[in-house]
Amino acid sequence: MKQAANILNKVMVRQFYTSNAGFFLFFLFFFFGIVQAGHIVSYHLSLMQAMITSPLFLFVVMTGWLLYNIKCTLFCTDKLQQDDGQFLFTLSALPFLKQVTVFTAVSTALYLPVLLYSCFLVAVALAQKAVTFSVVVILCQLLMIAFGSTVIYRSINKRSESRLAGLVATCRKKLQLKLGYHAFIMAYVFTDRKLVFAVVKLFSLLLLSMFFIRNGDSFDADLFSIFYPFCIIAHARLVFTCVEFNETLLHYNRNLPLHWLKVALTFLVTWIFILLPETLFMLINNQGNLPAGILLSQPLTAMAMLMLFTGIAYASALDMERYLLFIFVSYIVLLILQKAIGYPATLVCCAAMAMMIFKAHYYSFEKEK
Repeated sequence: MKQAANILNKVMVRQFYTSNAGFFLFFLFFFFGIVQAGHIVSYHLSLMQAMITSPLFLFVVMTGWLLYNIKCTLFCTDKLQQDDGQFLFTLSALPFLKQVTVFTAVSTALYLPVLLYSCFLVAVALAQKAVTFSVVVILCQLLMIAFGSTVIYRSINKRSESRLAGLVATCRKKLQLKLGYHAFIMAYVFTDRKLVFAVVKLFSLLLLSMFFIRNGDSFDADLFSIFYPFCIIAHARLVFTCVEFNETLLHYNRNLPLHWLKVALTFLVTWIFILLPETLFMLINNQGNLPAGILLSQPLTAMAMLMLFTGIAYASALDMERYLLFIFVSYIVLLILQKAIGYPATLVCCAAMAMMIFKAHYYSFEKEK
């Protein structure tokens, strides 16, 4: 078991922190570098106090923890799918308890930065006698680690589930639908990226429910204009994987006489269907909280932003660090434009920028190795 732990530590844990060094440096600067040295402790204590007293803020923070945990598990599953990671499937020969122990250790090591911060959070909460809050945070962290270890376990042992795989393949064959070109990416999302899609939808719908249902009687339009873009930003990883799919498994499209507008239309159709749950949710639960013009412009702005993310993915040559940096910048720009020129003009600007960036970088795209 010690040898298996050492192998997974080298293949998954070390490579994860090495490949995401820029990601951690960015968040280290964001949470510690922008605050003066003498105010770092009071700054983080105020953030922890906000988590303890505000369920909404705690929900947003927990969602961030979940997204980070998903990033860790996706890295592990991607390693298993690569050619040089195929030997890891031999770990399925280990006894069940040993596998669980090793995979839990890997999941804990990957989740360690959040785990350490949450330990300080629990210590502050216990000092204020917030026992219920502490229990919730501890249970959340245990579930996160259990989630990561479960995903790794199922990924490594999936080859032994041949009967289940055969049953699923039979059902898919019987329910097979004829899909056109514009549905390729959408079909990929609903087959290979179901987990990512489900988590993104859960986050965005829960965040919207906090505004339209729980706080519907005291709806704050200004606060909504700040937090609604988080629902859009949550789709950034999904956009990245779709562009990557289009340029890997569908790379032969480059040899076809496809105009860039037809490719852009394929992505746009995908984003329309993916954003449909949020659009329907806001239309059904609005109850006069937002004016009709703003309510209709929000889903359109979200579609334009996802098209902008698509263009950014091509512009960054599918480099995740640069892509996330530009996504963060686009969030700030969106907030500034909405306050400065209003929602309709912001929609036009986002759509125009999305088309220009996509057109400028689609034909010149070359994936970095």
